[in-house]
Amino acid sequence: MPSHWHALLAALLVLIADAVSAWSYENVLRVDSVQALRASGMESSQKLWVLLYSDDTEASALTALDDVARELPYAVRTAWISKEVATAVGLQSLNPPLLVLLREKPTWNPYKERLFRPPEPMPIAPSQMDLRTLKKLVRERAPSNVLAAWNISWPPSETRVVLLTKKKTPSLLYKALSVDFPSIRFYLVADEGDAHGQFPVVSLPTLLMGTSEADYKVFPSEKDMTSYEDLASFVRDHAPRDDNAVDTAEPKWLSTAALEAVLADARASKNATAWLVLAQPETTSPIDIATSTDWAQCVQDIRSKAGLLVRIALVLCDAPWCDEKPGVYHLPYGAKGSISAASLLPLPSLAVAAASVLRTLPDTTSGLYGSTDLNAFFGRMLSSDTLSFVLFTTKDEAPTVVQAVALAYAHRLQFGVVYKPSPEIKAQFGIGHVPSMVAFMTPRDPDVPKEQFSMAFYDKKQLGPPTFENIARFLDQLLASYGPVPATTAEPSLVHVDSSESLASICNGATLCVVSAVADAIAPHKAMLLELARQSKAAGSPVVYVWLDGTCQASVAQQLGIESWHLPSVAVYSPLKHRVASHAGVFDVESVQAFVHSVLYGKTRTIAIDGPLAWTDPATCVARAAEVALPIVEEDDEEMADMMAEILADEAREKEARKRALQEEIAAAKKAAEAAATPTKPKKKLKKRKKRTTKTPVKDEL
Repeated sequence: MPSHWHALLAALLVLIADAVSAWSYENVLRVDSVQALRASGMESSQKLWVLLYSDDTEASALTALDDVARELPYAVRTAWISKEVATAVGLQSLNPPLLVLLREKPTWNPYKERLFRPPEPMPIAPSQMDLRTLKKLVRERAPSNVLAAWNISWPPSETRVVLLTKKKTPSLLYKALSVDFPSIRFYLVADEGDAHGQFPVVSLPTLLMGTSEADYKVFPSEKDMTSYEDLASFVRDHAPRDDNAVDTAEPKWLSTAALEAVLADARASKNATAWLVLAQPETTSPIDIATSTDWAQCVQDIRSKAGLLVRIALVLCDAPWCDEKPGVYHLPYGAKGSISAASLLPLPSLAVAAASVLRTLPDTTSGLYGSTDLNAFFGRMLSSDTLSFVLFTTKDEAPTVVQAVALAYAHRLQFGVVYKPSPEIKAQFGIGHVPSMVAFMTPRDPDVPKEQFSMAFYDKKQLGPPTFENIARFLDQLLASYGPVPATTAEPSLVHVDSSESLASICNGATLCVVSAVADAIAPHKAMLLELARQSKAAGSPVVYVWLDGTCQASVAQQLGIESWHLPSVAVYSPLKHRVASHAGVFDVESVQAFVHSVLYGKTRTIAIDGPLAWTDPATCVARAAEVALPIVEEDDEEMADMMAEILADEAREKEARKRALQEEIAAAKKAAEAAATPTKPKKKLKKRKKRTTKTPVKDEL
């Protein structure tokens, strides 16, 4: 065969291979690398993303994803992710195939220097995925910034979009609109309150947008309110032009004066840290941090091995020391009495920057070389009642990440490194392979001897690679469960909350909030709730107790699963996950305490709250109560006497009827007993031979 035929055949095979491997799902983004993940923007967007973690041959599931993204493009984005991407978003402990949602608001991850959204696995197998199932999932799980309770106080700087409607819940279109315009307040006002009277509404639904009750625009009647394009165009045309939204993902450059102020704050706090400073005349020269792989690698090395023990600053040169010699500087680790820009030490290049800074971290771990060292180490653990974290390794020195974690948790745990453990030591602690990291905890039960340690192994398959962030998360979970209860003399408190700000001031982060919803006043229940707060504090439970007026804040109470006829009642709310579990039992110490305990230990299921908590202005409640209050009119005495006489007569008649019915039942029972006592001669039964006959089947009328 001529050589040119060989070339033609090879080219044809390449074309066929490309055609076979071509991605045929137009609305499903193929994300097969971390670079593609960053470029997709799914971690920095507030939009709902539905991800399929599986082989790329799941044709039916991919087709269903493609269809739902085509039909609901305004509400959802879909993507297929590879194993590398699944590990990057935190799914390394789960096995494919798996359907995953990204629906939480992005938060800044200081360890990775980027925005992050926690993944939410769904219990839906790819074989169960069809268009109907996915559309239902999107409607139920789509994020929303719509407020369902109208706030009568309207700040002049606040732009609002108001939907006046007969419905009580926002549609998927309206939810998506509120997510796409986060700087604008979206309200849904149902046709049951006074808010409709504030606007000249001709028909429902009506969409308004403006900056006050007197200055607003109405959605044009010639446009379609069921069209997302028309709705988005209306909001976009009337949105404020000076949107001051801050992009958290953008790095912040400091002036030299601002750097001095930051260093002064660090000096005042007396916290030991190291510093890496990039100082240059322009943000993109000589090092463009947005595109430089060396800079990205340097930051990644520091964050993965030392977390936030090394602070990073970007400085635009406007001082002589910086203009004369721009470049990379550092300050060694330590709590120095005097640090300033003048004490910065220059580094020769960016390539050695991370290693130079990390080398300044001191090793505070305990070296354990045999049974004697181990016995002394665990003896200190028993005497101080602390947790221990031990690394078993064949190397001659502790890795940087273990040294950094030991510095960060120096006052809460003790750290040891067993160098080149013998077979006997490995067998004693159940070490199957080296290196291994193990946490040791003393029992919390006072009836169990302290010498009976509990052990928790760091499992890389479940927890991910041993970076500073992952090890810190592992230790935080152990400290929350087994750590000593911090001694405190402060009395427990019961805080009244009536706004998102007052709730966030005490209920934030990983703290769980026991929210008591009462009718009007807390006084009848205050002693009981304070006793519960006192018991929780003594037990070291990570909860705080707050209360709200369930009559005034009825919308918030409903979002927490507490209806008006439930008052008083409690709910456990997680501000971090925006999830809640509501109590359906008796409102007393034993019942509420058992309920809170069941939530803490995962025995009671929590549900996600759709949208932010819809707080009502307390001033509105006071005004409404004054309007509703009516004078008490006493009934006429004669009318009341007649009414009572009639009620008593009815009760007497009912009593007499019940008495007659009881006598009749007794007489009937006596008669039946006499009939049963009379002997009767049994009749002799004649046996008949049954003839075989073919029965005609009876037709079933049902």
